[in-house]
Amino acid sequence: MKKNKVIKITVIAFILLGCISSINNILANENLNNLSKEQQGYVTRYVEAINADDLSKLKVLMHSSYLNCINSTNQDYFDTMFQKSLKYDIPQDYTVSIEPLADESVAKEMAGFKQWGLPYPSRPTHQLQIDFNKSEYSSVAIVRKLILEDGKYYEISGCPTREMVKKFRKMNIKKEKERKRAEGLFRKLKDPLLSELTQLLKEGRKIDAWKRYSEVTGESLATAKAVLSHIQTE
Repeated sequence: MKKNKVIKITVIAFILLGCISSINNILANENLNNLSKEQQGYVTRYVEAINADDLSKLKVLMHSSYLNCINSTNQDYFDTMFQKSLKYDIPQDYTVSIEPLADESVAKEMAGFKQWGLPYPSRPTHQLQIDFNKSEYSSVAIVRKLILEDGKYYEISGCPTREMVKKFRKMNIKKEKERKRAEGLFRKLKDPLLSELTQLLKEGRKIDAWKRYSEVTGESLATAKAVLSHIQTE
C-alpha cells in the first residue's frame, strides 16, 4: 500500500513538472508568434547558439561586414566580445522583441559609436531584445542591433579602431589586477560578515550588501561589487 502511494506521488510530481515545462514552452512560443517567420527563425537559432555555447553557429548569424573587421591586430578584442555573448543560459520562458530602428536614432547611435572608436561597418535596421529572469531577484536583457538584408537578419556591431583596441587592452590589464585583488579580499571574508552579506544577496539586496561591505572594510563600492561577486547564493 505504501509503495503504491509513493508511485502515485512520483507520477503526480512528473505530471506537474511536465505542466510547468509546457507552460514555459507556450509562453516562449506565444512570444515568438508576435514575430515574422524570418524573425522567429533568427531568434530560435540565436538562442540555440548561445545555449550550446557554439561560436561557429553564432557567427553564422552575424553580418559579413562585421566579421570582416576581425584580423590579427584585434582578434583578442573580438574573442572577449564573443565570450561575453556566449556566457548566458537563456531559459525557455524568455520574452523577445525585434523592432525597426528610426533613421534619426540610428544616425545618433552610429555617430556615438564612431566617436567611441567603434564605427559600424553597415547601417543597422532593427533592434533585438531578449529578456529573462536569471534568478528570483535578477533579470537579464540581451540587446543586439540587427541588419535586414535580402530578407534575412544578421547581427551587426561596431568595429574597433586601433586606438580602441589599445584602450581595451589597457582596461583588461587594469581589470585583471582588480580581479586578483578582489579574490584576495574575498578569501579574507569571514563570518559573521560573510553570512550577513550572503543573506542580503539571497534577498536580492545587492546594493545594500555592497554598501555594508564598504562600510565595514572601507573599500569602494566598485571593489565591494567585485568581492561579493564571488559569493555563491544559489
